[in-house]
Amino acid sequence: MSQDNGHLSIGDILALDDLPVHEVPVPQWNTTVRLRSLRADERSELEAVVSKGTGPKEIKEFRRRLLLLCMVQGDGSPMLDGESSKALMQKSSAAIEVIIDRALEINGITAKDREQLVKNS
Repeated sequence: MSQDNGHLSIGDILALDDLPVHEVPVPQWNTTVRLRSLRADERSELEAVVSKGTGPKEIKEFRRRLLLLCMVQGDGSPMLDGESSKALMQKSSAAIEVIIDRALEINGITAKDREQLVKNS
């Protein structure tokens, strides 16, 4: 890494692997799923969904997109596409809540963040 006065260059920063993948137990399914941290542009995309409103349609879309963006296969590739993410929303709410709660936690999206998004919409 090239450092200037102890600081990383933009090239060094861009080369960092800073999107960790987490194994998340889902007891309702007797398995684990893998969740990847969001990129900054992906988080902005999610925030834009909520900024359009906070009705059931927007909340459902926020949750579906969170799963779509975070759930990955063993090799790190996306697990879901548009259709499968919609189908997943038909599964157990308890299992989906486990995944969504952990995805929010992994990505530092707190209850206060969600309240602020709702307030600003």
